[in-house]
Order: sequence, then structure tokens, then C-alpha cells
Amino acid sequence: MICETNRVLKRTPFVTMCAALVLVQCLGARANPAGSIDELKGQPDIQQWLWLMQYRDVGDGFRSKFRSSGFFLSANGASDPGLELEAEIAAFTADRPSGDDHPQCRYPTRYRVLRKTLALKEPVSCPKFDSWKKQLDLSRVSIVYAAQYLSNQASVFGHTFFLIGSDEMAEYMHLTFNYAADVPEGVGGIEYAYRGLTGGFVGSFSYLPFYHRLHVYTNMENRSLWEYRLRLSREEKELFAAYLWELGDRATMDYRFLDENCASVLLWILKTIRPDFDIATNNSIFIPPPEIVQIAERQGLVESVHFHPSLMERLRSKIERMNPAQKRIFSKVVATTGPTEGMNDRLILEAVLDHLAIRRHRHRGELPKELAGLERTTLLERSKLEDRGESEFLEALKPDFPHAAHAPMRLQLGLAFDNEASRRVFKIRPALHGLLDREAGYLKNSSIEILELELRSAPERSIYLERVILGSFSNFNPANFYEAPLSWGAEGRLQREGSSLENGDTYFVETDGRVGYSVEFGGPRFLAYGMLAIGAKSRSVKP
Repeated sequence: MICETNRVLKRTPFVTMCAALVLVQCLGARANPAGSIDELKGQPDIQQWLWLMQYRDVGDGFRSKFRSSGFFLSANGASDPGLELEAEIAAFTADRPSGDDHPQCRYPTRYRVLRKTLALKEPVSCPKFDSWKKQLDLSRVSIVYAAQYLSNQASVFGHTFFLIGSDEMAEYMHLTFNYAADVPEGVGGIEYAYRGLTGGFVGSFSYLPFYHRLHVYTNMENRSLWEYRLRLSREEKELFAAYLWELGDRATMDYRFLDENCASVLLWILKTIRPDFDIATNNSIFIPPPEIVQIAERQGLVESVHFHPSLMERLRSKIERMNPAQKRIFSKVVATTGPTEGMNDRLILEAVLDHLAIRRHRHRGELPKELAGLERTTLLERSKLEDRGESEFLEALKPDFPHAAHAPMRLQLGLAFDNEASRRVFKIRPALHGLLDREAGYLKNSSIEILELELRSAPERSIYLERVILGSFSNFNPANFYEAPLSWGAEGRLQREGSSLENGDTYFVETDGRVGYSVEFGGPRFLAYGMLAIGAKSRSVKP
């Protein structure tokens, strides 16, 4: 079946229903190749509607990624796009009193998209939706990338969310639109990983003031934020607001860490409001959060980038501006936890306040009692000086932007020599980041490597499995003159035993954990560390 609609003849109810019938027939033709999801997406009249409903081909029909029944007008809308489209057209063409319960008000995106093709009823008044849009204003729409946070399983890959607001209001009053997994209390470890990889968590959408996220990310978790302001037309912003309205209180999905995560969902939201937006990713296995800003930047969607440094980054920037005398005074204040001579310098006072804020957050919002006197003295001294903000102290910050991040997949070819015999080595890592990779978009001095596969071949044998790294994590926090944080690492792997190829293959599972200290020297490119490791090894088995 060839599915077509006529964009010119769409002004009468009869033509409207004929066009609707053609669309419904197209969506209902599951057994015919013309009804496949790929071919349907190629038809402009329904492509955008398919995207906003998130239908995909599941072999014997269609299935929407949305799971909540309240998102659909048809009882079988999640699995039958033909019935869903029929129900929506009926709702948008029926005579109903206007008001917030009108289908146009509940599903404004679908109404706008279908009205491009079909002669639906004229727009009705939607007081709640109109008031909500007016408050948002949407003169500012951004993607925000939050850096990785290895202390929380849910944040080891970083995070992305939308920032929406008006240029007329203070930045901290803007609103954020977020998609994340709803993880029940008590879930952790193996269960957390398994459910996260297989779609065992429900993903939902939520709003939160930007000042709250800014405080949690930059102050409590010491994660820097990069805000990518988007270049959208007024019409695209209107459609964007309508779609957020639909998603916000009635849409849920199956959340998967690798491919149905915060980055992939934000990508298809952008695809919905801008159909020509190409959301092709580096691979279909894993979509890391930095990739969304790479795609947006590559296609000219980014208007500007604004950096929100973490509390630790702000402190480091101030320390880098200090001369040796200032560093000695600051170090003495930190070491003695009390005021000292010469601390009336503005740069030192600002650095001490940052240090106290870090100590407060590390103690769950309570400043240790021995630091209470230092805080009062520092605030008193700081109040005597002119308040010029801290922007001048952040000039030394030269962050690597996430849109310059490397692709998560890595391939390696090489030679290994063992007992004077050479063996060819092939390695593939689907995700994510190693210590020798470019650090832009990833946490400095850290690595997260998942499912790295190492294959080898030798003259006496074609190809055999040498090793599978199930997961390898490390975080090196260099010590400096005012603190010495712990560095740590952990790894789990399946390892081939021995070097001989004569007696077949035996394998064992090995895990280890490491903790110690590290230090940078000669600039940030050199790192020295010492670690104490403890591990466990299973018995060897033949596959």
C-alpha cells in the first residue's frame, strides 16, 4: 500500500475524514512492507506525529515507548497507532465546550501537528496551559550537561536536562525539565545494574527550579554544569512548550541506562519539534549524555555555551591565582581551623569561604563545630570589603567542553610477545572512557570502561578469547597543599588462565579493589599514585 495525503485539499470535513482514513490505513497495514515504521517515517504528513508518539516496529506491529495509559486517547493506543490516530482525530473534530479538559488543552502537541494536515476544529481557549506558557516565556531554551559523579551509581555517566525560562527573570528562577529513572529505596548493587540495563525501572518526567539543581550539582556533589543555549524559532518554542506540557504529568517509559536514558529522550524531543534534526549517534549500543550536545553543536543548533563551575572548581581557580605568600596564609588557616594574620585579603577570604562550604557539604549540611569561629571571622572580614562578585577569580578556569568529547567506542590492534612468540591482539570497548582518552566531557583523572573484549590470534591458533573486562572504574583525586583526598579503583574481569595454547582454554573471574593517594607533578599531564589493592579470584573452569 502506498500511503499519501493531499496537503492542498484539506478544507472540508469530507476531505478531512478521507485524509484521516488514509493515515489510519497506513498505520494499520502491519503485514504490508509499506506499513513498516521506516517507510512511515519517510512520509512528511505523519512523520512528526509518529515521533511525538514514539512508535517503533516490533515485528508483528507497532509499539509505543510510552507505557502510561493516560498518554493515549485509545485504550489500545500504545500498540495500535491506527486506533490512536482515529481517536485523536475524533476528539479534535468533535463539538465540545472549551476549557482546560478539552482534548486540545490536554494534548496540544498532537493537535498542532495533525492540524497541519487535517482541517480540525479551530483552537479553543486553554487557560491553564496559556498561563503556564506565559510564566515560562521560553525566550531561553538550553540543554544542560552535568559532569559525571562517581559516588552515585545513577550519575556515573553524567546527566542532561532541559533548562527553560525567560531572559527577563533571574537565572536561578528558571525551570528545569528532567527525565530520570524512578529507583525505589533499597535497590542497589547487582539488582540496580540488572534492572537498569534491562528496562526494569520506570522513567518519568519532572520539573524543578534551576536554583535547586544548581545547588545540588555544583555545591553538594561538586559537579560542573555546561549550559548549551539552543537556537530555536518561535514556532519551535511553541511546539516545545506544548510537548513538555503533554509529557510532564502523564508520560512514563521504560528506563535503560545504555540506550533509553536522559540523552536519548532529549534527542527525540528535539527531533519532534524539529523534524529535520538528525539524531544519528556514534553507535546503537550506548548513548552517553555528552553526545546530545555534540549532535546539537554539529548541526548548528547551539547559540552559546555557558559554564557553571562546581564549588571545588571555583576554589581551585582562586588557589591558582594566589602568590606564594597568599598560599601560605590560606594553608595555615585551613590547617589550624582558625583566623590568622594576613587573612584580610579578598582572594584569601573568598577561598576560605569556599573551603568552609565544601566542609559543610561533606558533613551533610552541618559545619563542624571547630570551624564555626572561623566562619564568623571570615564573614565579618569579608563584609568590610567591596563586593565585586567572584567572576574575576574564575578567569583561570579553562574547561574542556563536553561537545569536544571522544566517541565512547574504542578499537585497538596490536602485537603481544609471550615466550618469544608473537600474537595479534584485537580489543574493542563499547563504552565509555579510559585514562588515556581525551578528557573533554568526562571527569578528570577518571576512567569508566565497560565490556572491553580482548581477542588474540597466534600462528598455531586462529582466534581465541583472552579477556573480558566486565567493568573497570577508577578515580584519581590528586593531593595538593591543602587536602589529600583518597584515590580509588575497582575492576571485574573474565580472564584466560596461562599462556599455553596446547591444553585448551580455562577461565576464571577476578575482582579487585584499590585505594591510595595520587599527586600531579610537572603540570596536569603527569600523575603519580600509590595504591593498596585487595582482590578475589574464582576457580578456573572450562567453558
